[in-house]
Amino acid sequence: MIFQDEQEDQIKAIIYDTKNRCIRLSGLSTKKTIIDPINKDNPDEEEFPPPTKLTVTSFRHIKDQASRSIKNPTKNVEHNVLAIVVKCFPPRYVASLQKRLQELIIIDTRKQTFTNTIWEEGIIEDEGKKLLGQFQEYPIILARRIGVSKYNGTSFTTRFNTIIQINPPYQQCLQLRKWIVENQEMLASFIVRSTSTSGSLISVPVDEEIVPIANVQSQQDGHTFFIEAKISLPSDLKCFYVLICPNCGQEVRSPVRREIHCMNYNQQNMLTPKCRFDVNLQDTSGSIFGMVMGKEG
Repeated sequence: MIFQDEQEDQIKAIIYDTKNRCIRLSGLSTKKTIIDPINKDNPDEEEFPPPTKLTVTSFRHIKDQASRSIKNPTKNVEHNVLAIVVKCFPPRYVASLQKRLQELIIIDTRKQTFTNTIWEEGIIEDEGKKLLGQFQEYPIILARRIGVSKYNGTSFTTRFNTIIQINPPYQQCLQLRKWIVENQEMLASFIVRSTSTSGSLISVPVDEEIVPIANVQSQQDGHTFFIEAKISLPSDLKCFYVLICPNCGQEVRSPVRREIHCMNYNQQNMLTPKCRFDVNLQDTSGSIFGMVMGKEG
């Protein structure tokens, strides 16, 4: 839980004794604090105003950071993200990891999208269930201390200390809600195009503007765009996959599938094949090399 006072100073708390209403506050030396409800019998007592102090990282900054990063950017990097949920998928079980995950598609006002993968069982059972029933209403989420992964492209991933708030009471959410109303038709079209007939996720741009291949080099790093081209395989293509750690998604250069020790999670894991291969793309304006990976491959 996160507590906030009138000055909008915040502190994280962990409830460990619901019967006696005991909590542990991070950063304080006391072992426990007793909390009591406020008596609201006094009608003249003013309630706290809606909070305004909120520091979040933009999607553009995260995508730019990921595009400049050679190594996996998940290590020791956390963000606070405010975004709109446009799609929520039911939880599914990953046999290789022996755990469940749940995926969300979130968007910002610049029409940049991210996949947000929820791994924590507590979030799946609480906020995940709520979002599954509410996503058609475009709920706004504030994800605190969320990580970034390059697994299946650049995406968000929850961590053990991640907190997700649905429709939090911040002034910034009013601006997002107004943007949702103004762009509801576009959001509805994106949801249809980003979901296959089987219900799985398809990576598509929010806008359908086609960029000629000759203009691809002028696009901003990390920017998502759409091209229409003829696709072919290079004549020297020898392999259609790479080997990655199933936990952190880090690519491992190995000629054969073998067991490794993941330094990020301090676990032994068998390398997992991940689809990835080069392609040639050509339209009437020119040609370019591309890479196909993950689910799309």
